[in-house]
Amino acid sequence: MSRNVASTSTPAGLSKTGYPEVPNGIRAPSGNGSPWRLGRSASTTSTMEPVLDPTRNPGGIDPDELFARHTVSEVRKVQQRLRVNAEAKQEELRLMVGERYRDLLQASSSIISMAASSRRVLQALDEMRDIVGSAKPPRMTRRTHAGEEDKHIQALQSLSAHLKLLLDAPEHLWRFMEHRMYLKAAWLFLTARVVHRTLLQEDEDMDQSWNDYGIDVSEQIPLVQRQWDTVSQFRSQITHKATLSLREHSTSSAEICATLLTLHILESRPLGETLSIFLAQRSKTLSVTLSSVQSESANGHANIAPSEYGKTSSRARKAILREVKRNLQVALDSISHTLRAARDIFADGASGKAGMMQQALQYIQEEQASPSLPSDLQMTTQTLLNSLPSSAHFTLLPDTIRSYKPYIGAASASPSVAQDLLQQKLGNWFSRSLEAVQAAASRWLSSLETVKEVWDLRASSFAITSKLDGVESYEKSRIRSMLDALYQQQTVSVWRKALSSAEMSFQERLTAALRALQSHCNESTSDAQPVDYLFHALPLPSISQTTINASLTDAPFKRYKAGLHRQLHGRTPLLHDVLGAIEESSHSLEEHLGAMQASDHEGGVLASRLRDAYQPDAAGFCSRITQILDDCQEDVDDTEGLRSTAAFLGRLQYELASSSSFITTIGCNQEAVDEFRKRMHALHDQTFERWRELIVEHIVKTIWPRTGSQDDAGLRPAEHPKRPSAALVQALLSLSSSLQEFWTTIDPVRKRSLVGDCITYFVSRSCKHGAVEIREPHQGLQRYWDLWFMRHLTTTWGHEELRMQLDERIGDVRAKLFSQGIEQPQLECDDSISEYLSRMQIIFSPLFPPPEVHPATPLSKDKSKSSALLCHAPPAAEQHFHPSLELVKPSARFGLLLVGSSAAR
Repeated sequence: MSRNVASTSTPAGLSKTGYPEVPNGIRAPSGNGSPWRLGRSASTTSTMEPVLDPTRNPGGIDPDELFARHTVSEVRKVQQRLRVNAEAKQEELRLMVGERYRDLLQASSSIISMAASSRRVLQALDEMRDIVGSAKPPRMTRRTHAGEEDKHIQALQSLSAHLKLLLDAPEHLWRFMEHRMYLKAAWLFLTARVVHRTLLQEDEDMDQSWNDYGIDVSEQIPLVQRQWDTVSQFRSQITHKATLSLREHSTSSAEICATLLTLHILESRPLGETLSIFLAQRSKTLSVTLSSVQSESANGHANIAPSEYGKTSSRARKAILREVKRNLQVALDSISHTLRAARDIFADGASGKAGMMQQALQYIQEEQASPSLPSDLQMTTQTLLNSLPSSAHFTLLPDTIRSYKPYIGAASASPSVAQDLLQQKLGNWFSRSLEAVQAAASRWLSSLETVKEVWDLRASSFAITSKLDGVESYEKSRIRSMLDALYQQQTVSVWRKALSSAEMSFQERLTAALRALQSHCNESTSDAQPVDYLFHALPLPSISQTTINASLTDAPFKRYKAGLHRQLHGRTPLLHDVLGAIEESSHSLEEHLGAMQASDHEGGVLASRLRDAYQPDAAGFCSRITQILDDCQEDVDDTEGLRSTAAFLGRLQYELASSSSFITTIGCNQEAVDEFRKRMHALHDQTFERWRELIVEHIVKTIWPRTGSQDDAGLRPAEHPKRPSAALVQALLSLSSSLQEFWTTIDPVRKRSLVGDCITYFVSRSCKHGAVEIREPHQGLQRYWDLWFMRHLTTTWGHEELRMQLDERIGDVRAKLFSQGIEQPQLECDDSISEYLSRMQIIFSPLFPPPEVHPATPLSKDKSKSSALLCHAPPAAEQHFHPSLELVKPSARFGLLLVGSSAAR
């Protein structure tokens, strides 16, 4: 087509594009007034009006108008555009024609194939018509009338129903066992067995025979036997799973009865044997429960870590107590559930009503339901078949199968378990179970650490026992008695463990304190010098530490107050540490023993019996504490260490015998308390005697009077001072300070006895040790006045034997002094010694008896207010002052310290 268009001749006066030619120099007008303008300027040629509309039909274009409005170049562009459009239309036409041609060829091929297929169908129909026409009619049987045909159809339908039940039995049996419907599973199994026998014509009382209808099931349908072989294997599985299900203590009595009824009808077990099986399985359940609880308790307790002080936290203790309570509840619930289920199933009611098992057996026999019989136990073959899928198909089964009842031979002979046998079996099982729970509970209770925890658990467990359902009152009493025995055993174990721990802690702390005293470490400074500890300033509490928690605001002040109390009572750090070991334990035991309170009569009797049993243990603990203190005195060999440890042990023994709260809170009877205090006082006396020997021996050998002492060698013979020597004063001061360290907190009565004995022993030892030869008169004279001073000092105690011993010793010295030329007036005793004693009574106050027990002496004449401090009256003011101690003369530089003091005055 394009070639034809291209070869068309161009008419005259037209250009090759088919439009009229425009002469040279003539241009299309571009003005607005007329459509064409000649001689358009060059400035307007570039502005071309819109060319042809592409959608306009080219055949309707007027060439004259076209050349009149456009230039030649514009017309050529229009020509080129039209040519391109024509070529595109031609290409589109060629493509459209090619596609339609291909579709036409495919359609023709399909038409040919359909025609061939139609011919083959027609041929096949002709062949079928020929074959049907040549076929011979079948031989007719003797069942020609309609009645026989109906019976035959019914027989086939019944046969299909039998096969349907036998084929579906495995699926239904699995479903029943998965849902723990073991009675339905057993009943379906027995029904399937009857169906199998019916199909194989094993029953003699059959109303029909499959052979009458030309059907031999055993030969023509071998699937029946193979299917029964599959179903017959379910019997052992049903029995096994039903037996195992008896171990679950969460099942109801009706479910347990259905399971036991399954064993009864499926295995033909007597009811007594089924009861034994049930109790045996429940025993295994209880054993598994106890063992699993024990393993969980062990794992749980292992995860409870102690605190930094070696004790578990209160939250952890509560968790342990809750766990033990839960374990007891699980065990007792298992026992009560078993007893309740056994009695509901086999026992007769109080009003003569039969048990659940007997009612179920009677319903199977008579199909007369009791109002109290659960619906799950009202089982018949018809209700079983109706509950199966496609139950309408099973209506074709004969009445002998739909009314089938399992054979219960044992039920006819013994429809129920004898009540005596039931009580015997339940009693034996209850006793064995109670023993197993007792053994397990003994292990659970061993995790309790306080008496309070034991008695809290007792109250909780008794509340659990009172709420047990299905347990008789006498059985609850046996459970309570068993638990009371366990609680009594654990209570005794707890306090014995606490006493043992307190004894061990006391011994360890005492050993550490004595070791610290012997090693003279910094920790023992306060205990070695208890008087200095009395004036030691404690750190004040910091309020800034308590602003974080408002509830702990007064805690630092309470600690500060407790520290002041300990300081006032002479409880040095080591002494308080050792006493705290047993005082804390005794307070804890007192609180825990106070928790043994019970509202019931049995609890009160048990608490009283436990307190009576506790007192011998507490008395034995006190005896062991006494033995530990007695043995500690023999372990010290060092003389220096023995003095410090003896003083410490003396204070410890006196604290235990008097002010310590240990003996009053430990829980002993009054006889044991008196015996403990008596032995502590005896130990205190022994310790004091040993300490006194060491102190006095040290003073006599090193201070006064030393053998061959030359302390007074510097005195001139003309000087005859009627006063004690510096060595004697130093010896008395040493003895006084030592006594203060020993009896810081001793009561005045006992203090008088101990100090009097110490003064007596000191005088005796000094007199015996001072019986030496007097070489110089002034030395003997000083010894004479020392003895007179000692005589005045001992006179305040009223010891006649000691005074006589000193008088004898003074007489010996006087005789020696007479032999050495000392005159009688120089030895006359006046009031100078007494005055000197009154001036030194403050620093020698520990050596004097307490004011309230003073004998009436001439020295105590002043009854003024100062007598409270100056027991021997104030010194005479008009008497010339003599220093109480011989001091070194001041150096020349000593006066420089007073420079400016006169100006200040």
